[in-house]
Amino acid sequence: MFVNSNASAAAPGANPTATFAISTTSTSNASSYATGSFSPASGDLLVVTVVATGTVAAGTVTDSTSEETFSKVTSTLKNSGADTIYLFVGNAKTSSTTSRTITFDCTGDAATGAVVTVTRVANMNSVGVGAVAQFAVETNQAAGTPAPVFGTSVNTNDAVIGVVGNATNPATLTAPAGFTEDSDNGYATPTTGQESVHINGGFTGTTVTWGSSSASAFGDIVAAMTHDTVVACGNTGPQTGTLGLDPNSVVGPSACVPAANSTVRSCVTITGFDSGSLHISCGVYATSAGLPTGSPLCNSGSVAAPTAGTYVIPLTGCGTLSSGSTYAIIIGNDVGGDLAVQASSSAVHGAFQLSITFPTFPTGGTWSTEDGAGSAQFAVAYLNIAQ
Repeated sequence: MFVNSNASAAAPGANPTATFAISTTSTSNASSYATGSFSPASGDLLVVTVVATGTVAAGTVTDSTSEETFSKVTSTLKNSGADTIYLFVGNAKTSSTTSRTITFDCTGDAATGAVVTVTRVANMNSVGVGAVAQFAVETNQAAGTPAPVFGTSVNTNDAVIGVVGNATNPATLTAPAGFTEDSDNGYATPTTGQESVHINGGFTGTTVTWGSSSASAFGDIVAAMTHDTVVACGNTGPQTGTLGLDPNSVVGPSACVPAANSTVRSCVTITGFDSGSLHISCGVYATSAGLPTGSPLCNSGSVAAPTAGTYVIPLTGCGTLSSGSTYAIIIGNDVGGDLAVQASSSAVHGAFQLSITFPTFPTGGTWSTEDGAGSAQFAVAYLNIAQ
């Protein structure tokens, strides 16, 4: 469960400020990789990026001081899907300046090397996945210029952090205009490069275009870190069971009732399906009599969910969610599988439609209230909303 309640208020008017902490490379064949030691400032939010070769593990990150845990925000692939690039964000701010290391773990699918990079971000009001206003990725790109595209224009006050992984040692890239290059490093076996960058405010575009091309195939991630106070709205867990879904269906696992007028940042859901080919999507609807109504206020496209786990799906264009109103969070899928079941008083009772052309969401239509077995469908799903 990702909860933002442990976020303390930043200084009034202070915007997120990213500072490079450390980047450590290793060419070892291993299931875990630790950074060198570094000392944060008290109250920093730690952001960790990893470029790892020879693994597609879900991946986790830990802090040697155990001051905070980490949530994986997203990952992407390079090298025809053989290598993975990860983004993790701390679920709490640092509470001391104690020297520490960060360890990336890929148990179950050992890597052939990794670059683990840590960025410290000050002046954050939110933590965990809620600290990220939006993110963008590029996957399995041929040699060329990295240029990930955000779903909407970045707020000028947001700090933006980016990472590119390629097959050149070092990565030998030029940072996007206005960005600071934090590290450009790599390892020899297999030949791998990584560049990390950041900018502290002032970027208001959608496309982050690197200043040079990558000489080899690459993948990348960019994330905008928000100063807003972000809270989870909907069913955050715990998981209480699983329920199979029909292919090409949409199911209403939960509802969000904001305590104040809010803007949607992302949708978070849990799947228990390991098909290797499942794709999911998320949409938000107004409700009437406890069921979705009309057209979706906003919805995502297709998001790959090949393994069981938690997925963060960016959402934009939802408009303002009104305080006290009930909004349905709808999850679509293209294969059928298990989503985590969570019976809750805030659930949209068994709302689903079948025979939907994934990843579109229906306008109108009849929302059923129970599946063929006669049981209501619920799932862990919530919105990250800025209030």
